[in-house]
Amino acid sequence: MPRTAIHHESRKRELVAVAEQVFIRLGYAETTVSDLLAATGMSKGGFYHYFGSKDDVLREAIAVVLDEATAVIDRAAALDVSAIEQLSAIFRGMRELRRRHAEFVPILSVVIGDEVPARAFCEDAIRHLAPSLARVVERFGVTYPRQTTELILDAMTSLTRNPNREAYLTDAEAGAAYAGALRELLGGALGIGAHHPVLDDFAWS
Repeated sequence: MPRTAIHHESRKRELVAVAEQVFIRLGYAETTVSDLLAATGMSKGGFYHYFGSKDDVLREAIAVVLDEATAVIDRAAALDVSAIEQLSAIFRGMRELRRRHAEFVPILSVVIGDEVPARAFCEDAIRHLAPSLARVVERFGVTYPRQTTELILDAMTSLTRNPNREAYLTDAEAGAAYAGALRELLGGALGIGAHHPVLDDFAWS
């Protein structure tokens, strides 16, 4: 990659990191481009050189994590092991990814409950992850692996759009029920049942 391109991407990542903190502090809906300009020290022209809107900034923040998640799935799919072991490797990799990106949880709190970023997050998750994940899902003998994968990902990101999300996030019993329902859905879709040991490594939050 040419030096100018490397500098461009580095500067872009720096701006995204600053903008993330503004979104967390002010809330996504309340944040304006002017707020982002003040926090980053950029001119309006400089901002629009990198981003078309504040939506683009948030999607860029999400894309960084989704790219790493895709890499986790690709590595698992390339393993010469059973489909169950590949799925286990994905779950382990995702846990490690969450540990490395602890700051992403507050970013998701920006997404949750706001229609525009919530929809963008779900769309981007499916667009980024489905092609790779379908390679693993296919090995479970499902009839429509790509579509099954998209439905699984849609379900796993649906909390951002769920009108009952507050209860699932704050009430332990409700949260456990939601996690159990997702486990049943995943186990049923893959034909392994909700009680398969591999799903003990599955975490929805």
